[in-house]
Amino acid sequence: MTRVFVVGMPRSGTTWVGRILAAALGTKLVDEPDNHFVSPYAYRVKRRLAQGSYPRLGADDEAPGYGALWTRAFALDNEEPSLATRARRRVSRNLLQRTAPVHVTRALAGREQPRRALQVAEYLAVPEQPDDDTHAVVVKSVYGVLAAEWIDALCTPYVVVVLRNPLNVVSSWVELEWLVDDPLEPLAPRIQTELAARYGAPDPAPGWSPLERAAWLAGALTSVLAELDDVPGRR
Repeated sequence: MTRVFVVGMPRSGTTWVGRILAAALGTKLVDEPDNHFVSPYAYRVKRRLAQGSYPRLGADDEAPGYGALWTRAFALDNEEPSLATRARRRVSRNLLQRTAPVHVTRALAGREQPRRALQVAEYLAVPEQPDDDTHAVVVKSVYGVLAAEWIDALCTPYVVVVLRNPLNVVSSWVELEWLVDDPLEPLAPRIQTELAARYGAPDPAPGWSPLERAAWLAGALTSVLAELDDVPGRR
């Protein structure tokens, strides 16, 4: 089976790239299996990792639950889902969709206790996976930027890095009114500090405006993606 991993920032064009690649005959698109707003299993494993929306994993890091998310998405250890599994997936998705995104983000960051619906969704959650008759799978992610090399080592897909001018990305976030909430809230403070030191940037201060914080996040993620794009075989 051919496996392709499409990774980039939110609003960078990953959806378009993923759909184009998945238009080939016998190819299935698994769209953001790590999106905690859509997949209850993604919310569950990321909450247990306690690294925010963008987990950062190194070569020696062990994360069995997070690994299962990706091996299932890439059809490496899939099994025919039972009726009970299908029902759990459907019910947990419905419960997650009933929870306002702000409460999902805050619960993921440990800033509030998960709502009851979110607790049940987490309990029932099962990984996303493509159909069994798939000959090729394209997995698209905008939250796997900081763990892309770890995912690559685990699942060995072809990696397609999507880069867009960060100014255009931030403009899109502004247009969609994504800056109403703190743009950096999905990033764990420790990871934020590590990225600042890595790229010689200031660690964002509490007094920064939402636009400044969004620009910092877009710049940091773009820098990580650019480094991925420099590795031979990743285009």
